[in-house]
Amino acid sequence: MAGLEDPHLGGAYPVDGNTHMPDVWSHLLEKYPILSVADIGCGFGATGRWFLDRRIKVTGIEGDSVALNSNQLPIENLIPHDYTTGPLTIPQTDLACARSSLSMSRSGTWSITSPRSSVASICA
Repeated sequence: MAGLEDPHLGGAYPVDGNTHMPDVWSHLLEKYPILSVADIGCGFGATGRWFLDRRIKVTGIEGDSVALNSNQLPIENLIPHDYTTGPLTIPQTDLACARSSLSMSRSGTWSITSPRSSVASICA
């Protein structure tokens, strides 16, 4: 794992085999007219790069400075933000990904890993 300059963010992997899911994303692109993606907690940008390579507009949100400085996404596609400092309003997108930035409780509800942040809605 890299990107531990800000350890409370959990670090980031250049490509995380547990969250890098091109088969799922391909299915979504075939089924839905997705033209834009927000990748919340984008890490080094592997997911965003995958979508960008398919001409999908990508906004990557990341708080870790190491991941931001070595990102696979162009700087103009990145929003530096640490959700422990408060919420962030992001541009409207067709799809939002937040694989390792969210956690599910035993009751089946989703929450952002930072207790001071909130997610308006999550669609399955």
